Amino acid sequence: MVGTPSYMSPEQGRGEKDIDGRSDVYALGAILFEMLTGEMPYQADTPVGVMLKHITEPVPRVLDVKPDLPPGCETVIERALAKDRTERFGTAGDLAHALTSAAKGEQVTLTRPPATLARVSTPTGRTKPAQAGSSRKTVANVPAETVTPGAGYVGPFSALLIGLVAGAACYAAVVWKGRLGYDDSLDVVGIHGVGGILGILATGLLASVGFKGLLFGNPGQLGIQALTVAVTALFAFVGTWIILKVIDATVGLRIGAEDEQRGLDLSQHEERAYSGE
Repeated sequence: MVGTPSYMSPEQGRGEKDIDGRSDVYALGAILFEMLTGEMPYQADTPVGVMLKHITEPVPRVLDVKPDLPPGCETVIERALAKDRTERFGTAGDLAHALTSAAKGEQVTLTRPPATLARVSTPTGRTKPAQAGSSRKTVANVPAETVTPGAGYVGPFSALLIGLVAGAACYAAVVWKGRLGYDDSLDVVGIHGVGGILGILATGLLASVGFKGLLFGNPGQLGIQALTVAVTALFAFVGTWIILKVIDATVGLRIGAEDEQRGLDLSQHEERAYSGE
């Protein structure tokens, strides 16, 4: 993930790979909010906190900060900063046209952009229509993360049940991340961690092919699965702790607060996340 958190779209913060021009529209919306009010739309003590607000918090009302602005400006900014990219302006030109109307005091009437087609980059650098909004990478990965431990050992109905339970559990874990206050911009814990643990334990409950689980007459298998979770978690914790200590002793784990606010793409790599088209 490369970019400046104050201007990054929610899909960038989630680590999605199919980023398109609507992330640039989102960045323009954040810049526009800053230009009109003198404030960033989302503020926090750390860059991760800023990014989390971009993902989870509603769009702030620009008229609450600058009530003397034309009312249409709020409509334009809300559209540009929409969490769902299919709700944003399709292009920067569309945003500029709507902003011009708002600046003139005209009523800004926005129609919903097509949700079925979006421009995505191809390996050749050209663009092509693609289905947008049909699924999220994280949602699509949840069943795979949880059912994989039981692949070959559970029946179709059990696999479906695991996927349904895991979808709700992983969603809750991602949402509660903010309440628990831990940093996880890519939702590794909420998706891979929670989903993987559920899948391992569910295999101890529902296994019916090759070996049996608790519900099929073998209660000891659930204990084996739970022990597997505990040993794996301990190994990962100790290994990660050692790696972090080595890094901290050699090059350091954190950069300065000013460099974090500026953005790693500029402060560390001296380049911008996007080049002009």
